Amino acid sequence: MNSLFRSGKNTITVTFIGIVLSASWLYPHLYAISLLGHAALIAYATLHTPARSFLVGAGAGTVMLAIAFHWAPASIAETTNLPRGWPTAVYFILVTWESFLLAAFAGMISLAAKQGIYVLLLAPAWWISVEFLWPRVFTWGIAHTHSDVLPLMQVAELGGTSAVSAVVILAALSIAMFVLGIADSLPDRRGALQVSLVSAAVVAVAFGWGRFRIEQVDALAATALTLRVAAIQVDPTFVESVDQLRARSLPLQDDVDLVLWPESAIGNYHVSLGDFGDAIRVSELSESPCPAEDPTKHFKACLLAGGKLYGDGGRDAGPYQNTAFLISPEKQILGRYVKRTLIPFGEYLPGESLLPALRYWAALDAAITPGTIDEPLNLPSGAKLGTLICYEDMICENARRTVLAGAECLAVIINGSAFRDSDTLTQHLRLAQLRAIENRRAMLRCAATGVTCFIAPSGRIEARLPVGVDGQLVAAVPRMTLTTLYTVSGNAFAWLCIVVTLCWGVQFAPSAFDICTTRTCFFKR
Repeated sequence: MNSLFRSGKNTITVTFIGIVLSASWLYPHLYAISLLGHAALIAYATLHTPARSFLVGAGAGTVMLAIAFHWAPASIAETTNLPRGWPTAVYFILVTWESFLLAAFAGMISLAAKQGIYVLLLAPAWWISVEFLWPRVFTWGIAHTHSDVLPLMQVAELGGTSAVSAVVILAALSIAMFVLGIADSLPDRRGALQVSLVSAAVVAVAFGWGRFRIEQVDALAATALTLRVAAIQVDPTFVESVDQLRARSLPLQDDVDLVLWPESAIGNYHVSLGDFGDAIRVSELSESPCPAEDPTKHFKACLLAGGKLYGDGGRDAGPYQNTAFLISPEKQILGRYVKRTLIPFGEYLPGESLLPALRYWAALDAAITPGTIDEPLNLPSGAKLGTLICYEDMICENARRTVLAGAECLAVIINGSAFRDSDTLTQHLRLAQLRAIENRRAMLRCAATGVTCFIAPSGRIEARLPVGVDGQLVAAVPRMTLTTLYTVSGNAFAWLCIVVTLCWGVQFAPSAFDICTTRTCFFKR
C-alpha cells in the first residue's frame, strides 16, 4: 500500500476517480461525469498491474462511497445506541467493505488486458458478477447512477438492474478504449478502437430500443384500466398525525378509489382484529396509546395504511410484523400484507443471535418477524395491488414475485422519518425506480417525509411531492397485465454473467499468478 501512495500522482488518481464517480449520486443530471469516472478506472487498470489496479480501485471506491453516502454516519448515530465516534467507524468499515466492487473489477480489467484487448468485451460480465454476489448493506449498483437516462434504463425489463449495469459498463469501456486508441497508449491500437466501436454500437442499439419501448409502454398504459389513488405525505411521528392524515384525505374522497398512508401510521393491533367497527374491541386488541381506533372515519374510499401486528402474549412486547392494512369504508380489514424482507440494522442485525448485545447497540427493542406471502391485495373494484413496505422497493425479487402472483400495479408505503438528509430519501427513490421498468408496473410511493411520487411503467417519474413537506398526491394508476422477460426469468442474466466470468477465470487461471506478480506496466515500451 505504501508503494502505491508513495507518489502524489497515484493519490491524485484515486481521489479524482472517486470524486468523479460520486457526482451522479448527489446530482443525477451529472451522470455523464460519473460515466467518465468508470472510463478512467478502466483505462488506468488496462495500463497497470493487477495489484496496483486493485488498490486504486479500492481507494477510488472508498472515496466515491464516502461522498455518495455522506449522510450515513449521522443516520447511524441517530438510530443506534453506539458510543460517540463508533457510528463513523462503522460507516467507514462498511464503505471499505463495499469498495471491494471497484477494486475487484479494476483487478479483473488489468488481468484481462494482458490476455488480449478483445477480452475486455467481457467487462460487463465481470462487473455484474461482483456487483451481484458481493454482500452489501447499501443495495447500490452502477445502474442507479444513470437513472436520468430513461432510454438506457429500459433494458431492465430484459435482465433487471444487471442489464442496465452492463450497458453502462459498455459505455465506459467504449470511452476508455477510444481514448487509449487515439492516444496510441496500447500496442494493439486498432484492437482498442474496434472494442470501442463494438461497445458503442451495443449502447446505441440499447438506447434506440429504449426510446422505442418507452413509446410502446406509454401507449399501453394510456389504454389500461386505472385506479385512482391519493398518497398522503405526513410524518407519523408527530402528535395527532392521524388527524392530519385524515384531514388531508377527506377532501379527496369523491375523486379516488384508494388512499395511501405511510408506514407506521395507524398503530399496533392483535392478529385477530378483523375490523374497526367496535371501538371497545379495537381498544382491547391494540396497544395503548393507539393512535388510530377508527382510521376510515367518514371515508368513502379504501385505505392502505402501515401499522404492526402482534400475536397472543405479544402486546407491548412483540414480536411484531410490519404490516400494511387494507381497510374498507365500512371499517372492514379487507387484507393485510406483512413485510417479507427486513432491513438490516433497522429491523434486525446480522449475528444478533450469537451476540444479543448487538440489538442494544443497534437500538432494536422489540423483535420483528418477516412475512412470507407474495400475493397482492384485492380491492373491491377487482384491482390487484402489489404492496411493498419501505426497504422492500429496493429489493428486485419482492416486486417481481408480487407481480408474478398477479399484481397490476405497485404501492409502496414508507416511513423514513429517521433520515433527515434529503439525499438519503432521493437515493432511496433512485434505487426503487427500476422496479417499475423491470415489471412494467406503475408504482405509487407514499412516504412520511419523502419521496412521495408516481412512477409510470416506463420508469418516468410523473409527479412528486417536495421532501419534508406535508401534502397529497393524486394519480390515475394504470392497471397493467403485460409480463416482462425479467418478471419471468428473474436474475437469469446476472447468473449467465457469473457463468461467463467463471469460465474466463478457469481458462485464465494458469497464467494469473505470473501476471499478478508482474511489477511493470503491462504495455510499457
